[in-house]
Amino acid sequence: MSNDTPYLLRMEMIKLAQQRASEKFQAEWTAAANKAAITESAQYLAEVPEYPDADKLLAEAKKMKEFVDKG
Repeated sequence: MSNDTPYLLRMEMIKLAQQRASEKFQAEWTAAANKAAITESAQYLAEVPEYPDADKLLAEAKKMKEFVDKG
């Protein structure tokens, strides 16, 4: 990645942020679904996480980019 332009690096950070957000969302969704199945209570369905919006993804990508820039 050292030969990449700053634009490509930013795009990679956004892709990584999206991947991390998707994995976290899937894990939280599975945990909530399992909890609801175990208790058979609809109240746990309200605990299902909200999928991150673009602002959250860009904030995560910015944090990762700042980390890379420090290196």
